[in-house]
Amino acid sequence: MDAATLAKWNGDFAAGVALYAALGSSAVYKRLFASGETGYSRQVLERELKALQHASAPPAPVPAAPLAAPAAGTPLPASPELLAARKQLRQLYDERTRTHAQLTAPRLAKLARGEMAFRILDLTEEIEKQNMLCEQLATGTVPAAPVVDETRRLVNLRCLRSKLKKRPDRAADLAAVEAQIAQLKPTTRV
Repeated sequence: MDAATLAKWNGDFAAGVALYAALGSSAVYKRLFASGETGYSRQVLERELKALQHASAPPAPVPAAPLAAPAAGTPLPASPELLAARKQLRQLYDERTRTHAQLTAPRLAKLARGEMAFRILDLTEEIEKQNMLCEQLATGTVPAAPVVDETRRLVNLRCLRSKLKKRPDRAADLAAVEAQIAQLKPTTRV
């Protein structure tokens, strides 16, 4: 029995079991098929015989891909500015990873944990800027600036202002937040 016999299988369960017994390799399926015909065993038999038919079919010849002609000259090395930008980007990623790992340290004060979290946020912003710079240096094009939802930012700043008003020890932060709100107010309506 061979692939030609598999192609001629007419759907008869007993004939399919005989075909699988001769060509199949799974003892589990052979026992399943020997136990009798059920809806499940018929589905498995059909699936396995199709798989055997596809496996026994000779592979289609793959046309050889034409070899790409080497580009004129050697590829240009990255500019020193791009290499320096990528090096700084790697350092920023490393610092963010280290700081993030330190967040789970035992006996870390809440204030220190908060400072680390804010540092991670600052590093994330720096990484985004550095990524944009690397893309610009690599491609020579200026990437589109990310869209900032200024309405959301204004709402967040107003919430922060109300929290800071209750904390006289953070008066300097309150002044900075109010300055940011004043900058956004003329351009944004809430």
